[in-house]
Amino acid sequence: MTLPLRLLPALALLLSGCIAAHVAPDGRHPGRTVRVSGEGRAAARPDVAVASFGVEAVSRQLSDASREADEKMRAILVALAQAGIAGPDVQTTRHDVAVERRYDQKSGAAELVGYRVSTEVRATMRDLPRVGAVLEAVVKAGGNAIHSLAFQKEDPRAELSRARAAAVAAARAKAEELARASGDELGPVLEMSEGGGRGPAPMVRAMAVQAEGAPVEPGQLELTVTVEATFALRSPRRGP
Repeated sequence: MTLPLRLLPALALLLSGCIAAHVAPDGRHPGRTVRVSGEGRAAARPDVAVASFGVEAVSRQLSDASREADEKMRAILVALAQAGIAGPDVQTTRHDVAVERRYDQKSGAAELVGYRVSTEVRATMRDLPRVGAVLEAVVKAGGNAIHSLAFQKEDPRAELSRARAAAVAAARAKAEELARASGDELGPVLEMSEGGGRGPAPMVRAMAVQAEGAPVEPGQLELTVTVEATFALRSPRRGP
């Protein structure tokens, strides 16, 4: 069956949402609804940077590897404190001890060659222009494992509120288009829920820092909210 060209725009709109008939809870009269989704976005300037870094030390003796890792981590914590980063803004997130073995390919025998001790901390930096200098200080203090750097908005409630309002407006606009395409009028909202939002993004990862300080740009974050909404449909009013 071939559809007339004039019906194709209306069909596309109908496919982007869902129009359904239902019976009211009292069972007295049938009703029709349209269910749509809407997405809203809001930009935010990051105000904190969260970095994850640490030290790794390898030695034949476990005590030597542990002592080296502990000394380097203490030096890193001192460097962070000198930069004004301490207390709740510094948290140890990992401490591992691994056995290093050498395997003989012919016999399959394993020989103990040493121990690897790894310690990792997460630091929250609130002075964004100094992030590069802080990372440089961490490296100079002995940090040899910089895993990630993420810029975040500490309190994104205002931006999420704007994104939420935009998502609701987008859902209503889509529902109005569908109502017009089906020859109906849009009624009130019957149900609405918020779906999984995305963001903030982007995340910047730093795998190494140059000795002269890392050029770090916080950029801009984008927060996204989606909503699902069900609207009532009404038959158009007709004149006398």
